Amino acid sequence: MFSPQRSVLFGTLPLLPLILLTFALNPGCLDAADGEITAKGPVHVVNPINGNEVDVNYLEFLPPGYDDPENSERKYPLILVLHGAGKNGQSGSSINTIEKYLASPENDPLGKVKNNPNALTVNVNGQDESFILISPHVLAWRYDGYQAMAVLERALEELRVDETRIYLTGVSMGGKGTWSVAASPENQAAGNYFAALLPMAANDTAATWGAVVAGFNIPVWSFHGENDGTDGDLNKSGLRPPIQLINVGQVPKITIFENTGHGGTWGKGYVTSLPATPYSVIDTSERPSIKGTPIVPMDTTVYEWLLAQRKTEPRNARPDVELGHDQVWIISEQNELAAQVSDDGFPVDGSLTMTWSKESGPGDVTFCHPNSPSTVIAFSEVGTYVVSLLVDDGERSTESTVTIEVIVDIGANKVFEQDFDASGNVEDYVNEAIDSGDLTRFDDISSEANGGTWSINGEGQLQLEKPSSSSPNDDAGIFRYANFVGPPSVARIEFDLGMLITDTTLSHRDLLYFSIGNFTQFKDYAARSSSSDLFEIWSIRGFVDSGEVKYMFRHNSTNSGVTIPADGTMHRVTWYLNASGETQSYFGPDGGMYSLDAFAASIWIDDQIAISNHDREAGISYNEIRSLRIRSANSYPFTLKIDNFEVFDTLTSSSASSVSFAEWVYLNQLICGDALELADSDGDNIPNVFEYALGLDPQSQDLLSERMSSSTHVIGQEEYLAFEYIQKEGIDSELLGVQVSDDLVNWHSGTDHIFEMSKTSNHDGTETVVIRDMTPMTENSGRFVRLMVSE
Repeated sequence: MFSPQRSVLFGTLPLLPLILLTFALNPGCLDAADGEITAKGPVHVVNPINGNEVDVNYLEFLPPGYDDPENSERKYPLILVLHGAGKNGQSGSSINTIEKYLASPENDPLGKVKNNPNALTVNVNGQDESFILISPHVLAWRYDGYQAMAVLERALEELRVDETRIYLTGVSMGGKGTWSVAASPENQAAGNYFAALLPMAANDTAATWGAVVAGFNIPVWSFHGENDGTDGDLNKSGLRPPIQLINVGQVPKITIFENTGHGGTWGKGYVTSLPATPYSVIDTSERPSIKGTPIVPMDTTVYEWLLAQRKTEPRNARPDVELGHDQVWIISEQNELAAQVSDDGFPVDGSLTMTWSKESGPGDVTFCHPNSPSTVIAFSEVGTYVVSLLVDDGERSTESTVTIEVIVDIGANKVFEQDFDASGNVEDYVNEAIDSGDLTRFDDISSEANGGTWSINGEGQLQLEKPSSSSPNDDAGIFRYANFVGPPSVARIEFDLGMLITDTTLSHRDLLYFSIGNFTQFKDYAARSSSSDLFEIWSIRGFVDSGEVKYMFRHNSTNSGVTIPADGTMHRVTWYLNASGETQSYFGPDGGMYSLDAFAASIWIDDQIAISNHDREAGISYNEIRSLRIRSANSYPFTLKIDNFEVFDTLTSSSASSVSFAEWVYLNQLICGDALELADSDGDNIPNVFEYALGLDPQSQDLLSERMSSSTHVIGQEEYLAFEYIQKEGIDSELLGVQVSDDLVNWHSGTDHIFEMSKTSNHDGTETVVIRDMTPMTENSGRFVRLMVSE
């Protein structure tokens, strides 16, 4: 009876014991070529019962023509060959390596193909059939089923195998192994793999193995020698399993060669063509111990017999797991990874278990749903990670991996970023070639002979030491002439700036020029760009005021009203640009809202506006924001420090108000369940997403009554409901909005129903909003207001 196919996309399933098979290919192993025996492995195997670990090497033979392009879709029958004790990895004081096994395989199927790759090619109904051969190499006098099955699993994973024609054979200890592997207590489903068993001269077998194999209904041809004295006369223990098969009503083929010893048994049994005079078999009537056991002559080669055996019932296939292509994630976001998992529904009484785990990576990984096919994943630090999903159906398992590159969030609207913490070498921050796709490096940082020296100082800042010079070769600069992505129609350029000027004789001199435009190739820093290539330009001017050296910004022949001591202190500069062709609004670093005309500029230092909505120079005609140039060309000494350089394609302020909900969750270390919109990490009955919208701390308890209140507003003879609340500054009205109702069922929003009376910055990342209902209150109807967070 077949069960329906299982297809699992979501959900959590109970965890069952599973067999762990982890594969590691030795880089020293040879690549297999068809028609040759090749040493392979190791396969690292963990005993599912006692946890012992072992590495298993093996031999592999691919039939001639396997690699031919015309056979690329062809699948081949496979024989799993188990060697005898003479080829153990360790026997007494001698060590037999896989290389020694390769040099002298036994007189088994591997021995047949060693000197004649076509020896096992069999013509069946006019078509040549050849076998893949796989032979595990064990380390001691035992054949643990889980070791052989791990090697078989490797072969099924890597090779084109006809899974309806997998056969198991072995000699002596390997004959014993043929029974024990098929009846393996470690792999109770092992018998489901095999279309036939072919034990040769098995010894020391257990009768119970026959009963287990009987449950799988596997055809068996068991070979023995009359004079095999390995375990007494006729090696009786080797006959226990086939006799047990007879006892439970099955009819295995049993061949006992007359006057044949231990090794002679498989010498005859594995022949590739029958002799002209058939091999004699014993008369069991003269053997009371096996009287009545049917003994058959060898009427066909074992290879022809094997190919006639094929599994007709479906074998339990490994679960199918697909994790998709490698990905790049931003560390401040908790992304979801969804696996496509399916199974054939076997075993009938089984169920799928799933386990996510980290395989490699620099930091901690949190799986919010570690036993489901879909999970949110959070990473503690940036870097390259490999994560895996192991799916087990109770008998077989599949593990799939995906590589995730976790990066720092350069911002949802950031088109360039550069700080100078990663290296002490300036050249590491310069592209070797122009690359508009590189968002984190300049295209040039250089100076002429007397232009000064660029370095990375001890604070991790880019620094220029500019000497006094009368030479014409006194220029230096920074260039980003690869296009900013877009190009953006508006831009906000931010950087930390420090100026140290000690020359007290300085008299109003421009020391640095900052320009934006269309710079397609390097130009000497001594020369200004042409007006047709410029979008915007401004300068830093040094001067002395009452004996103190200071600097200010100068734009279109106008000096800023803000002056700064030139003592080297770092300040945050924010430069707003508008190429959209129409007036734009933005939140400044002080939290206030400002306007920026088309092709105008505003420049801030910290939270002070130095240049406000100022028109660009006459004659400048380029109208796109593409590339950046900072240059110095003068004879005056100073020290320049720059750090944390960022370019955004939005005018939105970089204050806390622009932090997304995902970033807010990350910054507050709310992961998994705590990151869900309805989660309440501090237990104050305010969901996390609401705390975000209101500008609250998710880790401390708050009272909504302190963030909002209602009142009435009288206009003429009418009385209206008013509502005042504090929200996160600059939050999108699509996320947080006000609605009104008169029946608590039908709610309304928009300017037809609500009038915003005021919105005032609190200068702490929040703002106070006051609205009023547009419908007056009456004696017969109530008015209600609510604040709602939506996706």
